[in-house]
This record gives sequence, structure tokens and C-alpha cells, in this order.
Amino acid sequence: MDVYEAIMTRHSTRRYLEKKIEESVLLTIIEAGRTAPSGCNNRMTELFVLTDPKEIGKAEKLVSNVLAGREPEEMSYTSSSMNAAIRQAKEGRYQFAYGAPVLVVTANKKRYGNALPDSACVIENMMLMAHALQVGSCWVNQLRWLQEEPAVAAWLYTLGLPEDEFVTGSVAFGYPAVVKEPVRKVLRPFENPVHMLKTRG
Repeated sequence: MDVYEAIMTRHSTRRYLEKKIEESVLLTIIEAGRTAPSGCNNRMTELFVLTDPKEIGKAEKLVSNVLAGREPEEMSYTSSSMNAAIRQAKEGRYQFAYGAPVLVVTANKKRYGNALPDSACVIENMMLMAHALQVGSCWVNQLRWLQEEPAVAAWLYTLGLPEDEFVTGSVAFGYPAVVKEPVRKVLRPFENPVHMLKTRG
């Protein structure tokens, strides 16, 4: 699979097989993330790799408890997915790792200006490498959104998250339970607009 094919055929996976990712495959995915570009080649994105289903379940339970105590938000860019999560949490059926055997949490320095873009490059590299190896993935942000909640913060510190760092994202990885081809619709004009600027003479 070449790079263009990987980019055009990758899609988010939300149903996983109960099958562990081989250590060599997981390490290849992680290494792809570690070699991502970063501002001034600082390479400060830290990765916490969870492979214990009990620990992943604990994270989901903590997040679900927080969301169950919230009320739906007013409309915003993220409100539809957040409100769906709140409803599911109140019904006791919320998951954000979707049964994946691996959850990778990324973090970076709170005072580092390139923390989010650097981490985004790490995550994208890992997701593309995973897809090339027939491993599914899904970028999830619940731990980033809720990391200041006391119970969630306490759990993150048990992973070894330093106090001067914050969660920048997380990704679920596993073998897809359903293999499907993504439907790549034509983007509408206002989606990811491109402006080809001519040379000013």
C-alpha cells in the first residue's frame, strides 16, 4: 500500500475484534508516530500505550461518570457528538475506545506552543501506519476534553503523566470487526477550502 492509497482508504474504526495486536506490529505503529515531524525537531510528544483491557475500561468508566453528570450543550461544532455521548452515558452504555485492545494517549508540555500540531502529526502517522498494516484506528478526544476533571486527572497521573504536561489526544487501535471501504464524497466548497494564490507581478 503506497502513501496515497493509505490516505485515501483509511477510515475510523468503531468495532474491533477481540484479538491482540502483535507486539512487532504495535511497535511499528508507535515508531511511525515517534518519527513524525515536530517544531524545531523538538520531538516532545509523549505516548502512553495502554494494552490492559481493565485499565482502558477504567478510563471509559471515569469518562462516562463525568458525562452522565452533564446536561446537553448548546449547538456548536462539537455539540452533536458531545450530546450523543452525554445521552449514552446517562443510559449506562457509553464507550469511547469501542472495545479496542490498545489505547494510545498522547501528551505534551503545557507551555509548548507547538504541542497540539506536533501531537497531531504523531497521531496521523500512527493511524496511517496502522491502516497499512490492516489495523483499524479511531482518534478520540474524550480524555483531552475532560482531563481537568479531578477523577480523570488523578487517573492520568497514575499513568505517569507529568504535572507540566497535558493530554493532546488519544487513539484506539485494533483489528476491525467489520472491513469496509470508506465512502469518499466530493467535498462541498466550504469544506477544507483551497486558495491557489497567483504570483503577484
